[in-house]
Amino acid sequence: MPLKGPLGDVNDDGEVNSVDAALILQVEAGIIDLNDLEFPNNADVNEDGVVNSVDASLILQFEAGFIDSLPPGGAGVARNLAVQLAESLLPW
Repeated sequence: MPLKGPLGDVNDDGEVNSVDAALILQVEAGIIDLNDLEFPNNADVNEDGVVNSVDASLILQFEAGFIDSLPPGGAGVARNLAVQLAESLLPW
């Protein structure tokens, strides 16, 4: 199944954030099943074939701005470019 939306967005709200990280942690803890997520294929953000707390941690780091893309160092969501573009459009 192909990705839908940005890598890391497992609940289909169009954002990659702590909610997605919390859902991935619930999957790892066995509270919910991976297939209960809207987009389970978006959960393996480091693309190592395993959905776990590492993926949740990377999502939190991405949301906080510590890493620029998912997968880290990859061709995923380029947060820096989006921020630079937005800043260049600001009038001040």
